[in-house]
Amino acid sequence: MKEIYIEYNPFTLEFIVKEDGEKFDTESKIYEYINSRKRLQFWLDQLITILYENINDNFNLTFKGTVLDYEDLQLEVDNFNKVNNTNITIVHQQVRSVDDRLKELKELFGYMITTSPFEELKEEKVTEQFNEAIGKEFELAVIATMSSGKSTLLNSFLGRELMPSKNKACTATIARIRDVDGMEGTSVICRDANENIVIDEVSNVTVKDMREFNDNEKVSYIDIKTDIPFVSSHNLELVLLDTPGPNNSRDERHKEKTYKVINESEPLVLYVLNATQLSTNDDNLLLSSVSKAMEKAGKQAKDRFLFVVNKLDTFDLEAGDSIKEVYNDVVSYLKSHRIEKPNIYLVSAQAALITKLKKKNDKLSIKQEGDFETIKSLFEKFDELHLSKYASLSKSGHDKINAMLNNAEDELDTLLVHSGIPAVEIAINDYLEKYAMAEKITKGVNTFIGYIKERNMENNIADVLAGNEAKLKEFNEKIAYVSKQIADGNRGKEYKKKIEALNISKEISNELNRIVSVFGDRLYESTNYAVQVVSGKKLPPLAKAAAALPAVAAIPAAAALAFPPLAVVGAALGIGGIFGALAGNNDPYIVSKSKGEEYVRRFEEIVKELLISFSAEIESQIYSDIIEFSNTMIDEYRKEINSLSEEIDIGEFERDKSAFQFNDLFDSLTNELRLGMDKHIKGKGISFKKFGIIPFINISITDKFDILEYNNDILAKIFDNIQKECVRIEKYANEELIKGIKEKFLSQIDELEIVVSKKINSLKNMTSSKNQVQEFIDKNKKNKLWLEDFIKKLESVIEL
Repeated sequence: MKEIYIEYNPFTLEFIVKEDGEKFDTESKIYEYINSRKRLQFWLDQLITILYENINDNFNLTFKGTVLDYEDLQLEVDNFNKVNNTNITIVHQQVRSVDDRLKELKELFGYMITTSPFEELKEEKVTEQFNEAIGKEFELAVIATMSSGKSTLLNSFLGRELMPSKNKACTATIARIRDVDGMEGTSVICRDANENIVIDEVSNVTVKDMREFNDNEKVSYIDIKTDIPFVSSHNLELVLLDTPGPNNSRDERHKEKTYKVINESEPLVLYVLNATQLSTNDDNLLLSSVSKAMEKAGKQAKDRFLFVVNKLDTFDLEAGDSIKEVYNDVVSYLKSHRIEKPNIYLVSAQAALITKLKKKNDKLSIKQEGDFETIKSLFEKFDELHLSKYASLSKSGHDKINAMLNNAEDELDTLLVHSGIPAVEIAINDYLEKYAMAEKITKGVNTFIGYIKERNMENNIADVLAGNEAKLKEFNEKIAYVSKQIADGNRGKEYKKKIEALNISKEISNELNRIVSVFGDRLYESTNYAVQVVSGKKLPPLAKAAAALPAVAAIPAAAALAFPPLAVVGAALGIGGIFGALAGNNDPYIVSKSKGEEYVRRFEEIVKELLISFSAEIESQIYSDIIEFSNTMIDEYRKEINSLSEEIDIGEFERDKSAFQFNDLFDSLTNELRLGMDKHIKGKGISFKKFGIIPFINISITDKFDILEYNNDILAKIFDNIQKECVRIEKYANEELIKGIKEKFLSQIDELEIVVSKKINSLKNMTSSKNQVQEFIDKNKKNKLWLEDFIKKLESVIEL
């Protein structure tokens, strides 16, 4: 049987695959993914299939990497074996934990600051960049519709009653709960819709205070600082984002925030469902957006959505209710929204909260005491209510749950585990370790490794040139030539022209058309639902035409705001059934006045909600496009720097390629450029003027209300509005955003060229004569030893 060895480094994204000790088939499709330098989870679902197709037989797989990456791969192997009746085996070669590496990195940075012989490594900007890289805020958004028990869930995480909880919608603001390890009590600052402070910092905040803040119509955002006990010591600045339900917000920007969080690639999302009332129209609209977001980027896109199903303690198991049936119903419900293999966590937030309060000896209300006794007896009597066992955790996650049960000090500890909340907390920590922490460590290393390599490179150059007058002469000639080019302004002209010529108008146009097409599909589905509720009859199945929505960029300038023929747009958007396809037989869709009023209300709610989602998705996509565009420019700059390095590379002598490359001379410049561009883009923000008021038809609803006629009239106006908005957005993105980002980029390049010139002159002075070289070597003997030792320590942090 073949032996396959895979080594995956989540910090450097390096991927090694061998077959029987030799490099794997170089013609294999696997190298397309390896060379893409994307996380393993981005293409994990293809890996085992590709390996099996190449080998065409069972094989033994050895994986060297982190535990969480191994468990993801193990799951893929198990699924592949089950589906294909194969017998692929997998074993794990363990590596150091992510937490250990972060600790090492922090200690190493402190060592550098105190012992470095180079003053530039002690500069404040290096410390600022490092702290920014490893102290990055990470959002965990909690999304739910009304009466799902979201406030109780948040309180169960906090281990105290802070968020107001009622038997009705009770969150009208966005609360941002920042974790401050070890903090006693809670402090709050309240802000208005424009983020201006309306209530300055209040300490020792209670649930009563929070209720007053939430009811205050001037307050849009509540910034909370408190200790979130379950968060591991990752040193991530975790922010729990408590969003209002879609129909319970005073500010439509809150709804947009909810949809942005869904569409962005980074935030972890806890989607809270009410186990006793799975299907609501609010859920239908939100889950449609979630489904689209989960289709985007491999396993990570799925991992970042945790479906927390609350209120499992309310079922009557003695009367025949079944938790297993509830679980299956949730799977079916999510599948009906095209959400496959979801991460499901069954919980009783109430059980967890009361148990944590009792564990701390906090005073319980009479109702809470009664609830505790009831829940305790139910959980003791019915193993089916041991909710953590249903959790979509990895093997190591379930091992942690079992360890918690085995080490439980009393019945309270056991009840807490069975509430299902610890399983959610483990899942959150696992996600942070797998995705956020690896990125943090890599960025932390990158903030100063460039400076270190540059200093080491100077020593290596001096060593090579010492005693070799021919090489010294050649190097000086190259340095003089490059120095003159820089002084004359000849270097970089072609490069800057290339940057000026870069554009992503086609990509933006394609994405806009894709989002509009998805909007059409979702509008059809939601409208169909409303039609069925009101008339009792579904719209006919779609007959999608081959026509495509004309690319926004392709519309002639003179006609840019003209609405394309309705039939073309209708076909392209997949809603031909709404647009006249039923002409000639509207009778089944003609309803009474009261039904007509109900339909119009439902229809307007659907369209308004979908347009908010549509706008949020466009903003997220444009932001993503701009980040990608910035990365493209940075890659071009790296090529330019590599070109400069090649011009001064004296070559033709032995050296350790891993430690001695001329590119290292300018390594810190690319990282500085990336940091500057990231800061500029995030600081600038991406925001569009919102859609104008949708021109709902103010008609007098008669006893015979024609649903299809109403749809036809209103949808024509809606799509006219959308077409105009897309043209405006593309123009804004290209003429303002992209233009501004290019200008910022080129201004940074101008600044960096001064740095490059100084580096070249420094090399010129250092190598001006044989004596100068020797003097540099003698002066830097100790420095060289420190550098070589430090580089080994630094590289070990991100080595497997």
